[in-house]
Amino acid sequence: MKRYYLRVRLESPVSISAHENRDGQTIPSLDYIPGSTLRGALAWRWLRENPGLKEDADFKRLLDTGLWCGPLYPDSNDTRSSPHVAQVLPVTARTCKHQPGFASDEAEKKAARLGHGVWDTLAALVEEAAMQRWEKTPPPAPVEALDGLSAISKCLDCESSLDRLPGYYESGEHPTTKNLNFWKSKTPKRMITRSAILPGLQSTAPDQLYSREAMEAGQYLAGWLWVDEAQEAWIAEKMGGSILNTDDILYVGAARTAGFGRVQVTDCAPDWGVWSKWAGDSGKRLDAFQTRLPASITSQWSLVPITLLSDAILLDPFLRYSSALTPEVLGHYASLHARLTPQSPPDPWPASTALFVAATRTRRIAGWNTAEGGKRPRSDDWAVAAGSVFVLAAAPAHQAQLRAACAWLEQNGIGERREDGFGQVVVAHPFHNQKEAM
Repeated sequence: MKRYYLRVRLESPVSISAHENRDGQTIPSLDYIPGSTLRGALAWRWLRENPGLKEDADFKRLLDTGLWCGPLYPDSNDTRSSPHVAQVLPVTARTCKHQPGFASDEAEKKAARLGHGVWDTLAALVEEAAMQRWEKTPPPAPVEALDGLSAISKCLDCESSLDRLPGYYESGEHPTTKNLNFWKSKTPKRMITRSAILPGLQSTAPDQLYSREAMEAGQYLAGWLWVDEAQEAWIAEKMGGSILNTDDILYVGAARTAGFGRVQVTDCAPDWGVWSKWAGDSGKRLDAFQTRLPASITSQWSLVPITLLSDAILLDPFLRYSSALTPEVLGHYASLHARLTPQSPPDPWPASTALFVAATRTRRIAGWNTAEGGKRPRSDDWAVAAGSVFVLAAAPAHQAQLRAACAWLEQNGIGERREDGFGQVVVAHPFHNQKEAM
């Protein structure tokens, strides 16, 4: 699959139901465009322009297996010269409860809300997990004092407690200050109030006032598409040269007939280095993470952190929902992939693979199926939320095999509905390799 970089601009308010009933009169919206919504918008646009594609076997193959659409997250950059990849903050991110925020966030500085910094606690959680294991099975050699958790238990500036920092972040050259730093990436939203209309009287219906939350127009969102290279020639012939072209218009979300959901494509091209600039080489990322851990831990276990870049729907071998990347779940998908693609190894995971640390959240996934022209609700799924972090461990002798399997996972993802953007992962997320406050 070839990775494409996609960036869009909201030309009107966009409301994508979060499926949360707050008070019965407010319809909340997500603050990003899910991959399933984007995929549906693409299919609807193509079929509207060429209805004959509905009977085309190649088109069906493209939608079934040849096109994966990732979620589009907020993007503060408005130029193509130095694109930033906004990501969900890992659940291991902590910040000062009294003065939260990145210390290098220029927007917060201008607003006189100086953040005391953000810390990543994954290395401390690994130390804590190691100590719990050593309580049951003492290590063969003396262990130096492990104080990583206590070192970041309080804010270094004011000694206030630390709290989780949700949302999105970006890093790199800030679009306005040109400094290399970190900053929160936000999706401005507003409430739009509507009322039902009585058809006969053309007046507002009593007791039917409601508010719809929507992402504000004018902002950018960016993410990834994956296209089967075997179908690129067909796409060039049928789609006018590219999967999407600059200035193409898509319609996403709810209330489109009321003026919501108009989205303009500003960039869609094969990745020219956006991913590698953000992530870098996976081997170097893993080596950098090892330097954050004491030698007494790395000498006993080969550890690989895996962070979800999008929600992941995981099933175990008995097709039950799972909230963690356990060896059973990993083996289930490895075996499934081997049956579907015989050239893959039947079991790429070392026999000694274990789940060392799990820092997770779960959420309900709901939606609507409009593929056949109607509108029917999808069955709900339970997913491990984006930003969840897992650390896999194996015996030091299996380090190369474990790293190779995790690199394969980063390329292919894991779980159900990967064509809708679920199950994207990154090995040794760059956020986990920051030793100082950000």
